[in-house]
Amino acid sequence: MTALRDDARLSNTLLASRTKREAAGRLRTDATRINSAVQRHPELVEIWRRLPADGAYAGREAGLPRPSSTDAQSECDALVKEALEDLAAAGYPLSSEVPIRHDTVRLILAMYAIAGTINFRRGWVRAVMLAMQASGRPMMSSKAIRWHRSALITDPDAFATVPGIDPELLDDLSEYG
Repeated sequence: MTALRDDARLSNTLLASRTKREAAGRLRTDATRINSAVQRHPELVEIWRRLPADGAYAGREAGLPRPSSTDAQSECDALVKEALEDLAAAGYPLSSEVPIRHDTVRLILAMYAIAGTINFRRGWVRAVMLAMQASGRPMMSSKAIRWHRSALITDPDAFATVPGIDPELLDDLSEYG
């Protein structure tokens, strides 16, 4: 524990380590305690964040859900691609000029218009996240994307002011909830 209070030792250890696990071993503690200790030093936070993890989640994109079965995922990818094409044709491509909430809602509604159901196949969230990332938008969490779909079902009128929304689709969704 004293090693974490010694700022010079903490800094030197982080700079000399190749992974978070190696730093924890050198400091004889765990990564959670190191993470707490570096929060007091803004210059060490970036060094800590850049160190790769080498535990169970090493090399895995933390924010992206795992792909579902190949067939389901390819269907979801095709659905999102078609929805994006429809949005672009209507003059509403994904854009960093508008709030990400608007893009997400428009995309989910376009998918609903194509699929005929709001209960998309497994893998739809991953497809939406990848589409957002490919368009240069910040990637929303899977929880946030699912929340938008849920909110569209329970209170579709809350999204009536989003530009490019078809009011008939919102009326259809109000019957869902």
